[in-house]
Amino acid sequence: MNSELLKDSVGLIAFNEGRVLLVKNTLKSSYREEIYGAPAGRLEKGETEKQAAVREFFEETGLTTTEDDLGDFENNCYSAEIDRKDGKKVFSIRFLRVKRFEGELKASEATIPEWIELGKAREMNLVANVKEAIEAALHAIKREAEFGKPKIS
Repeated sequence: MNSELLKDSVGLIAFNEGRVLLVKNTLKSSYREEIYGAPAGRLEKGETEKQAAVREFFEETGLTTTEDDLGDFENNCYSAEIDRKDGKKVFSIRFLRVKRFEGELKASEATIPEWIELGKAREMNLVANVKEAIEAALHAIKREAEFGKPKIS
Protein backbone atom coordinates (compact mmCIF):
# COMPACT_ATOMS: atom_id res chain seq x y z
CA MET A 1 0.00 0.00 0.00
CA ASN A 2 1.34 3.41 -0.95
CA SER A 3 -0.22 5.81 1.59
CA GLU A 4 0.85 9.39 2.13
CA LEU A 5 0.29 10.97 5.54
CA LEU A 6 -1.50 14.31 5.18
CA LYS A 7 -1.48 16.30 8.39
CA ASP A 8 -3.23 19.43 9.55
CA SER A 9 -6.83 18.81 8.52
CA VAL A 10 -9.83 20.19 10.33
CA GLY A 11 -13.49 19.14 10.29
CA LEU A 12 -16.59 20.87 11.60
CA ILE A 13 -19.66 19.52 13.35
CA ALA A 14 -22.73 21.77 13.46
CA PHE A 15 -26.18 20.98 14.84
CA ASN A 16 -29.53 22.70 14.33
CA GLU A 17 -32.89 21.52 15.69
CA GLY A 18 -32.05 17.81 15.85
CA ARG A 19 -30.14 17.84 12.60
CA VAL A 20 -26.43 17.74 11.74
CA LEU A 21 -24.85 19.62 8.86
CA LEU A 22 -23.27 17.27 6.32
CA VAL A 23 -21.88 17.90 2.87
CA LYS A 24 -22.37 15.60 -0.09
CA ASN A 25 -19.00 15.35 -1.82
CA THR A 26 -19.82 15.30 -5.52
CA LEU A 27 -17.84 13.66 -8.29
CA LYS A 28 -16.13 17.05 -8.78
CA SER A 29 -14.56 16.60 -5.34
CA SER A 30 -11.40 14.57 -4.76
CA TYR A 31 -13.41 11.52 -3.59
CA ARG A 32 -13.81 8.52 -5.91
CA GLU A 33 -17.54 8.38 -5.24
CA GLU A 34 -20.30 10.65 -4.03
CA ILE A 35 -20.27 10.37 -0.25
CA TYR A 36 -21.45 12.46 2.66
CA GLY A 37 -19.09 13.85 5.26
CA ALA A 38 -18.61 16.80 7.56
CA PRO A 39 -17.37 20.11 6.19
CA ALA A 40 -13.59 19.68 6.32
CA GLY A 41 -10.28 20.49 4.70
CA ARG A 42 -6.58 21.03 5.08
CA LEU A 43 -4.90 24.00 6.68
CA GLU A 44 -3.24 26.39 4.28
CA LYS A 45 0.28 27.61 4.98
CA GLY A 46 0.29 29.97 7.96
CA GLU A 47 -3.29 29.22 9.05
CA THR A 48 -4.30 28.13 12.53
CA GLU A 49 -6.82 25.30 12.90
CA LYS A 50 -9.58 27.77 13.75
CA GLN A 51 -8.75 30.05 10.80
CA ALA A 52 -8.89 27.06 8.47
CA ALA A 53 -12.14 25.89 10.08
CA VAL A 54 -13.84 29.26 9.51
CA ARG A 55 -12.66 29.30 5.88
CA GLU A 56 -13.61 25.68 5.15
CA PHE A 57 -17.02 26.08 6.78
CA PHE A 58 -17.83 28.99 4.47
CA GLU A 59 -16.33 27.37 1.35
CA GLU A 60 -18.23 24.10 1.79
CA THR A 61 -21.54 25.34 3.21
CA GLY A 62 -21.95 29.06 2.47
CA LEU A 63 -22.44 29.66 6.21
CA THR A 64 -20.28 31.99 8.27
CA THR A 65 -18.91 31.48 11.76
CA THR A 66 -16.12 32.98 13.84
CA GLU A 67 -13.15 31.51 15.66
CA ASP A 68 -14.87 32.38 18.95
CA ASP A 69 -17.91 30.31 17.90
CA LEU A 70 -15.84 27.13 17.47
CA GLY A 71 -15.50 24.69 20.36
CA ASP A 72 -13.22 21.83 21.16
CA PHE A 73 -14.51 18.55 22.61
CA GLU A 74 -13.16 15.24 23.88
CA ASN A 75 -12.35 12.46 21.41
CA ASN A 76 -12.21 14.82 18.42
CA CYS A 77 -8.97 13.67 16.72
CA TYR A 78 -8.91 10.82 14.21
CA SER A 79 -6.95 9.37 11.35
CA ALA A 80 -8.09 7.09 8.55
CA GLU A 81 -7.12 5.86 5.13
CA ILE A 82 -9.38 7.45 2.53
CA ASP A 83 -9.68 6.27 -1.08
CA ARG A 84 -9.33 9.39 -3.22
CA LYS A 85 -9.13 9.89 -6.97
CA ASP A 86 -5.36 10.25 -6.67
CA GLY A 87 -5.00 7.10 -4.54
CA LYS A 88 -5.33 6.07 -0.93
CA LYS A 89 -4.13 8.62 1.60
CA VAL A 90 -4.04 8.65 5.38
CA PHE A 91 -5.65 11.76 6.78
CA SER A 92 -5.28 13.05 10.31
CA ILE A 93 -8.15 15.34 11.32
CA ARG A 94 -9.29 17.33 14.32
CA PHE A 95 -12.98 18.16 14.56
CA LEU A 96 -14.36 21.34 16.11
CA ARG A 97 -17.97 22.05 17.04
CA VAL A 98 -19.65 25.06 15.45
CA LYS A 99 -21.66 26.70 18.24
CA ARG A 100 -23.07 29.62 16.22
CA PHE A 101 -23.34 30.36 12.51
CA GLU A 102 -25.18 32.63 10.09
CA GLY A 103 -26.28 32.63 6.48
CA GLU A 104 -27.93 30.39 3.94
CA LEU A 105 -26.67 27.02 2.74
CA LYS A 106 -24.92 27.32 -0.61
CA ALA A 107 -23.48 24.49 -2.70
CA SER A 108 -20.06 24.65 -4.29
CA GLU A 109 -18.82 22.74 -7.32
CA ALA A 110 -17.49 19.96 -5.07
CA THR A 111 -19.92 19.92 -2.12
CA ILE A 112 -23.65 20.18 -1.48
CA PRO A 113 -24.49 21.04 2.15
CA GLU A 114 -27.60 19.53 3.76
CA TRP A 115 -29.14 19.44 7.23
CA ILE A 116 -29.70 15.74 7.97
CA GLU A 117 -31.84 14.37 10.81
CA LEU A 118 -29.56 12.77 13.42
CA GLY A 119 -31.31 9.41 13.18
CA LYS A 120 -30.83 9.31 9.42
CA ALA A 121 -27.19 10.45 9.68
CA ARG A 122 -26.47 7.55 12.03
CA GLU A 123 -27.63 5.12 9.32
CA MET A 124 -25.81 6.72 6.38
CA ASN A 125 -22.52 5.66 4.81
CA LEU A 126 -20.29 8.62 5.76
CA VAL A 127 -16.65 9.53 5.26
CA ALA A 128 -14.48 7.75 7.86
CA ASN A 129 -14.75 8.98 11.46
CA VAL A 130 -17.59 11.45 10.85
CA LYS A 131 -20.14 9.35 12.78
CA GLU A 132 -17.71 9.07 15.69
CA ALA A 133 -17.10 12.83 15.67
CA ILE A 134 -20.85 13.54 15.63
CA GLU A 135 -21.40 11.26 18.62
CA ALA A 136 -18.43 12.78 20.50
CA ALA A 137 -19.78 16.30 19.88
CA LEU A 138 -23.25 15.26 21.06
CA HIS A 139 -21.69 13.78 24.20
CA ALA A 140 -19.89 17.08 24.83
CA ILE A 141 -23.14 19.02 24.48
CA LYS A 142 -24.82 16.66 26.95
CA ARG A 143 -21.95 17.06 29.44
CA GLU A 144 -22.13 20.86 29.11
CA ALA A 145 -25.87 20.76 29.81
CA GLU A 146 -25.34 18.53 32.86
CA PHE A 147 -22.19 20.05 34.33
CA GLY A 148 -21.94 23.51 32.82
CA LYS A 149 -18.31 23.59 31.71
CA PRO A 150 -16.96 21.50 28.81
CA LYS A 151 -14.28 18.95 29.65
CA ILE A 152 -11.33 19.04 27.29
CA SER A 153 -8.57 16.44 27.29
